[in-house]
Amino acid sequence: MSPKRTSLADLLGQVDAPDTATESAGRVPVGELAPNPDNPRGAIDASSPDFVELCTSIESLGVVQALTVCTAEAFLAHHPEHTDVVGDAAYVVVAGHRRLEAARLAGVEDIPVSVDDRAAENPLVWAVAENLQRVGLSPLQEAQTLRVLTDRAPAGQGMSQAAAAKAIGKTQPFVSGRLALLKLAPEVQELIERGEVRVKRGGLLAKLPLSDQVAAEQALRRLVPELQAEIDGGKLTDPQLAMRLAALPAREQVAARRSPVGAEAGAEGDNSVMAERSKPSTRIPAQADDGEGRGSPDARAGSGPEADLPSGDNSVMTAGDESSDGAGSDRTIRLRDPQQIADDLATHLSSRDFKALLEILIKRM
Repeated sequence: MSPKRTSLADLLGQVDAPDTATESAGRVPVGELAPNPDNPRGAIDASSPDFVELCTSIESLGVVQALTVCTAEAFLAHHPEHTDVVGDAAYVVVAGHRRLEAARLAGVEDIPVSVDDRAAENPLVWAVAENLQRVGLSPLQEAQTLRVLTDRAPAGQGMSQAAAAKAIGKTQPFVSGRLALLKLAPEVQELIERGEVRVKRGGLLAKLPLSDQVAAEQALRRLVPELQAEIDGGKLTDPQLAMRLAALPAREQVAARRSPVGAEAGAEGDNSVMAERSKPSTRIPAQADDGEGRGSPDARAGSGPEADLPSGDNSVMTAGDESSDGAGSDRTIRLRDPQQIADDLATHLSSRDFKALLEILIKRM
């Protein structure tokens, strides 16, 4: 025996009002239908191309797909504040407001409906679910629709994102991703509406302060296509890392992304990972430990012994070590290319140990 299927009504709980079982009422006169006063779509734009197309279709074929409605009696038992709006209508539309309005404009006298009074207590959940599944809202329209469920009362239902996702048959990341778009600057939201910025890129930008989002959106366009795809695919979600990568020369971005140290080193201003490899001869003062993990006062002031490092070499100076000839001079430990060191560490250390090492190095910088 297959497991019992959980319905939307099961998720919401049973109502105490005089609800009836789902039934088909056949065709109902348009005048007996009232729109849901809390319809999440808001006003219908009668001039939009898709609505004009819907009107043309209904003029030719009538309403093909039945509207989901509940009886006015069941609706008002849960929402008596809407008595004046419902008026003398026999039914309240739960899902199908665009079809109802198009039918009225087309002069259709009656339309098919499916009556389900289980939707009377919380028609918004039903309307949101049907809108998301059937109408194909834009991402921002989806976000505005979902906030009716997740905003705190009285503006919304106060549902958690997880509960809203379960109720409408979507995933929690889908809900959180759409709601994040509401945190975007109007200029970026316009790009979302025009399809120039995808949802996951919008979610990444939404993590930044509102005042930084427009500039950040422009900066991210400097990323190479491979990294653009990672952002739009949800693989690159850290906005600070994405911005550091965008500041690198194009030829270095992918390598920096693949290297944990390189990605962290990133770029500030005109600096880059490759810049370390082309530094000229450098003079570094030897720094004896002062007991607190810092160089001695003389060394910090730049008065300690110094040594020339060959061009392109990276070395660490340690003070007071004996050289091979027994003299107590400074010893220079020559290190390989930092990029190679990062690759070796990433290969031989676990992710946990690598992160711990990074934290220690960052604290000592």
